[in-house]
Amino acid sequence: MIISPALRRVRQLSTAAAAAAAAAAASTGSSSITISKAKAKLRSEFDPDKALEIYSSVSDHYTSPRSNRYTQDLTIRRLAKSRRFGDIETLLESHKNDPRITQEPFVSTLIRSYDLAGMFVHALRTYNQMDDLGAPRSTTSFNALLAACTQSKLFDQVPQLFDQMPKRHGFSPDEVSYGMLVKSYCQNHVYEVLK
Repeated sequence: MIISPALRRVRQLSTAAAAAAAAAAASTGSSSITISKAKAKLRSEFDPDKALEIYSSVSDHYTSPRSNRYTQDLTIRRLAKSRRFGDIETLLESHKNDPRITQEPFVSTLIRSYDLAGMFVHALRTYNQMDDLGAPRSTTSFNALLAACTQSKLFDQVPQLFDQMPKRHGFSPDEVSYGMLVKSYCQNHVYEVLK
């Protein structure tokens, strides 16, 4: 494949511009790093304090729950492995002051993070606080709650939540919800209900 001299020059200029921007950011003392660099660092970082430091350097700069979710998951897992549940609670409760708390995907991410740490009581409390936080409820947050319940091996509570929450909050469970219900019955060895 032959690359034209003009294309080669454009590539050189874009690479040089990117390097200059990175050098400028480094020289101004910016402590922010990209999501991809944070992920790479968090995968290899075993010190929970350093993991928190890496997470805090990216969490304030990215507004999308999706872009930030993976770094948050890695940080929560690192803290959970170190059994630092107080730090997990402090970190996740601090997110309840974020203006994005009124968006259901953001709250679902918090519920899911409590799920990763095996802190179902906190996940349920966050789900129950959604009205106070001004966040709507749908199957998105409900499925996050069911996942937290199954992750914590509280399979007997899934049918209770399945019966109560959709009626109380006015939504219909979806296929994912029913899949978690079936899984909870199977894990509890309650096969008669499935027939």
